[in-house]
Amino acid sequence: MWVITRIGFFNIIEQDDDKAKGVLTVKARSRKDLENFKKLNLLLQDRLTGGIEESNVTDYRFRLKGRKDSVIDALSKIVNSIDYGKTKPAIMKNFPERSGIYFQVWEDLYEIQRLDSAAKTQNPR
Repeated sequence: MWVITRIGFFNIIEQDDDKAKGVLTVKARSRKDLENFKKLNLLLQDRLTGGIEESNVTDYRFRLKGRKDSVIDALSKIVNSIDYGKTKPAIMKNFPERSGIYFQVWEDLYEIQRLDSAAKTQNPR
């Protein structure tokens, strides 16, 4: 699951070896994003299965394993912390250097809406 938040961009997955351990892998392209989880006490160290791992040979350079319930709790806390009416200004405030990248993703994903509208025009119900 891709999650773009005002504290970072994450890809949360259950790797083959995660299921038996009851953990999820939270991946990020920036160490700062995973550190934000800790700084905001979203995933407490004693609830983690380890620290931030770094690799130059994986698609996401930084990874963190967390108990599934801890990751669910973190996502809940992120949602509960929403105190803004527009996402773009919140992203610009926290990540001005990334805002162009995030906005390009927003623009690219807008294509889904265009495709959906085109399909409805071709196949009205």
